[in-house]
Amino acid sequence: MESRKTKHKRKFSLKHFLINNLIFWLSFFISIMIYGLSLYLWGRILKGTIYFSLLENLFEINFAIIALFMMIGYARLKYLNIVIESLFKILFTVWVALIVQFSSLNQIEQNAWIIVSVFAAAYLEVLIKVNDYFHDMSDFQHKKIKFLNKKFIVNLSIPLSLITLSAINIFISYLIKDLLLRINN
Repeated sequence: MESRKTKHKRKFSLKHFLINNLIFWLSFFISIMIYGLSLYLWGRILKGTIYFSLLENLFEINFAIIALFMMIGYARLKYLNIVIESLFKILFTVWVALIVQFSSLNQIEQNAWIIVSVFAAAYLEVLIKVNDYFHDMSDFQHKKIKFLNKKFIVNLSIPLSLITLSAINIFISYLIKDLLLRINN
């Protein structure tokens, strides 16, 4: 027979488990929605330009990189982060560029391959570095919001990394808009 204290402990741990899972899935959903909004802004700004046709491929690669990042991030192995980041950096910025440069592809196809490979390597590197920043934060405790501490940030580092990258994408979309206006004038 369980004591009141044991029942309370079991109830308390189940409650924390449910709340933590709810917070995780809610933050994950919100981060994906914000990221989708940032990509929508790119599409909206580039609509009607010659660069719009490139977006579909970039979005596919972008979501593949996010999926790879999430698999790496949830594995929580620092060594794996370093190995994958180094592999992608060397593979996409060196070898793909060399192979494409000396291939029989025409100039436009070569440029597209190089753009896509640099894009993939850079985005994966940024996501891993931002995630590492959230993991390497010193002891953090918000004075007024008690649950906002280092453990909370580490547990939600992947959604926070996606939100950070979304903010970067939104900023870049406004730079792209300004750049396109200057090029067309």
